[in-house]
Amino acid sequence: MSLIVAALGFGLVSMSIIAIAAVGFTMQFGITNMINLAYGQVMIASAYAAYALNSRGVSIWLSLLAGAVFGAVFSFILNRLVYAP
Repeated sequence: MSLIVAALGFGLVSMSIIAIAAVGFTMQFGITNMINLAYGQVMIASAYAAYALNSRGVSIWLSLLAGAVFGAVFSFILNRLVYAP
């Protein structure tokens, strides 16, 4: 029974991450009208930034907020320097 609960929890977490990625990918394409295949890299870099802050003792909520801000800034810089020219 505990294996079923663990599998269900893992499935829900995985599905949530994929859903957030799909919404973000769709929004990014809708706003810039350009396919950004590096969107997954931006998500992973944001998650790593949040993890690095949390492992240094910062609150999880502040780490998540900082990771989101990092992702937004990184995506903006990537768009301006790589895709726009």
